Amino acid sequence: MLEYGRCEEYVFAVGGLPFALMAPHGLDIDGMLPSYRDFAADAGDVDGLAFRMDLVRHIDARDCWKCIERTSADVGDVALSRGGRGYRIEVRPRNGRSVHAMEADAGFSHIRAAVDFSDRFASNALDAMLRTAYSMSVLSRKGISVHASCVVKDGKAYLFMGRSGTGKSTHSALWLKNISGSVLLNDDNPVLRLDGSSVMACGSPWSGKTPCYKNEMYPVAGIVRLVQSGQNRFYPKYDVDAFSVILPGCAAIRRDGRIFGALCDTLGEISVRVPVGTMECRPDAAATMMVYEHLEAMSAEVTNMY
Repeated sequence: MLEYGRCEEYVFAVGGLPFALMAPHGLDIDGMLPSYRDFAADAGDVDGLAFRMDLVRHIDARDCWKCIERTSADVGDVALSRGGRGYRIEVRPRNGRSVHAMEADAGFSHIRAAVDFSDRFASNALDAMLRTAYSMSVLSRKGISVHASCVVKDGKAYLFMGRSGTGKSTHSALWLKNISGSVLLNDDNPVLRLDGSSVMACGSPWSGKTPCYKNEMYPVAGIVRLVQSGQNRFYPKYDVDAFSVILPGCAAIRRDGRIFGALCDTLGEISVRVPVGTMECRPDAAATMMVYEHLEAMSAEVTNMY
């Protein structure tokens, strides 16, 4: 029996950016969100929450909401609406009957979420809400949630971006097989964070279909957008072109000037501080070696600049 009058606080930190979840007494958060275990933090050790999400029994309508975007995701159908106070997100699992909803202020710092925990997809809905809240709230803190696969080699991170089905996971797997010392950091949703002059890639609780949830961060040594092709060709990208390569894979509400502006400000700095390129490639070992060699050469250029 859930007791909404008695709440328990759970604090997590992803990429060093903390957030809190206030859950009703009796809810098994550890069982619902197992991928978050390594990201648990002590409330006394964190400084300044990115956001706080309060789980409530239901949400009373306080605004007139206008739907601005509908998408289909792994979790189901998602509707994003805007109102005078901020945003509302509704999640409808395809094989479920429940509608899960959350409402956030304009900065995604204060959030209320009503999740139907009798629904067998409730954990998926809660996870999706937390991921969305995190992605939006950290933009003002020089963090960006990106759709990419990320590997680490010799203490440096390499990110592979591209449309779904373009072979990001395959390319990462080829790195692990063909480039000695490579390990997977995250296979779907790592976080980029600008820390002073350094660009860091951070693991997260969100890794798609590959269970890889590492609370680790490494300096970024390269970002590559993959394009399926019958040949292997690498194209270095600089300045505005580099910015344009990374932008499509970044999570943000494009119609919100403040949120999108924060994304562009951080991404503008990131795109000139790390090697960026596009790679037309086959799914073979030669492609991985070509990417690695080009990024190593470009990394020397960036080091000389900064």
